[in-house]
Amino acid sequence: MQIKPVLAAFLIGIALISATNAQISAQRNTDGTATTWLAGQMSVPNGLADLFPAIDNEAFTCSLVSPVENWLRNRAKPGDVSAAMVSSRGSISLDKEAGYPILAMFTIKASDGSLGVLAVMPGTLRFKIDVEAGSVLHSGGFDIETEQAFKAGDSVPVLYIAGPVIFSVRATEAKAGSRPAPLVRVFRTGLKLKYLTDWTNAWRIETGH
Repeated sequence: MQIKPVLAAFLIGIALISATNAQISAQRNTDGTATTWLAGQMSVPNGLADLFPAIDNEAFTCSLVSPVENWLRNRAKPGDVSAAMVSSRGSISLDKEAGYPILAMFTIKASDGSLGVLAVMPGTLRFKIDVEAGSVLHSGGFDIETEQAFKAGDSVPVLYIAGPVIFSVRATEAKAGSRPAPLVRVFRTGLKLKYLTDWTNAWRIETGH
């Protein structure tokens, strides 16, 4: 399932509330720009549940964390409105599970110039095989990159990005001249280069890296 520009039609009716005491610190993005987030609202788009299928292949499984999965499949209705922080880049729900917003939506621009919307929800990835540090694996239509070793059965908290793409919450240590990066990155084969900058920005905004 690939990200489609038509998702922009679903996005976020963003309604800015009074900016008094609503502005939070500007956040530095991967491209060196800064984003200021204000108090506002976001709405649940049509077709959201279809963007987050459970994944199960020979190397790993991945699904949303249980409370979010239950909310998405059983309670969330298109058009439902909730409090959020909003900016020109998108919106982030103030409701959290597993320490992260239950839903974030970001506007994106692919390498070919097309526009779309990126949805992000908290999930869990579980390895079914042993993985060595620095590995790049291919399984079930996904490319898996890891910066540390994992054993079969190890679970990793992740941000599940519609596409689907999966970034671990935990990050590498910052090195001279570079910023931390996800310990685990999983891409639908063929999508990495097209949206990598926007995926990384979304991950940094949600994790504070």
